[in-house]
Amino acid sequence: MYRLARSSYIESLLPMRRVRRHLITMDLIRKFKKMCVLLALVLAAALPASAYDFEVDGCYYTVVSIPDLTCEFTGGADLTGEVSIPSNVTYMNRMFTVIGVGNNAFCNNSSVSKVKIPACVTKIGKNAFRECGLSEISIPDGVVEIGDNAFFYCPNLNSISLPNSVQKLGINVFASSALSSVKLSDSLEEIPRYTFQWCGNHTKMILPNSVGVIGDYAFNGCCLLYTSPSPRD
Repeated sequence: MYRLARSSYIESLLPMRRVRRHLITMDLIRKFKKMCVLLALVLAAALPASAYDFEVDGCYYTVVSIPDLTCEFTGGADLTGEVSIPSNVTYMNRMFTVIGVGNNAFCNNSSVSKVKIPACVTKIGKNAFRECGLSEISIPDGVVEIGDNAFFYCPNLNSISLPNSVQKLGINVFASSALSSVKLSDSLEEIPRYTFQWCGNHTKMILPNSVGVIGDYAFNGCCLLYTSPSPRD
């Protein structure tokens, strides 16, 4: 009888223990959320009011997400020659992952000739390399989107290869550049309007099977002699 009564008593306590564990878990979650909010407020208060959020080694960065600790590379004061964008930067004792090349990052910078983009970058912003002295660039597999006018009027850029991760191009992306060789992504479904407008050196284009839409004036002013789809399986 004693054992039976003790067993029944223990069983009666189990729901209370479960409720207590649940309450403790919910309390820990609330404390974690509160810490995240406080961290966000501290970092936000520390960020200067300017076109960029913080500076590391002469390069500028804009925060994308404080909870995720992600940012974009948005330029620098004295960028010349070859530039290698880092995959991570540390600010306020927090390590941020660089996931984008921001809008206007290298715009009108005639001193930069080569840029290496890290594998963690997923987006190249609007006007990122517009009217830039760029002659060589490595776009990693992982970049999904390239914004409007990203490589507009790059007079020294003769060739470019888009990895198969690229799914979207903005308008006017390569217009008025010196491109003579382009490798397009096999994931690209549309070539938007003005994409290659006035690329006078561009004489041949192999379109991926994925392309279903070609926008107005996409090849306007090109010396394009031959356009063909990629071989089908």
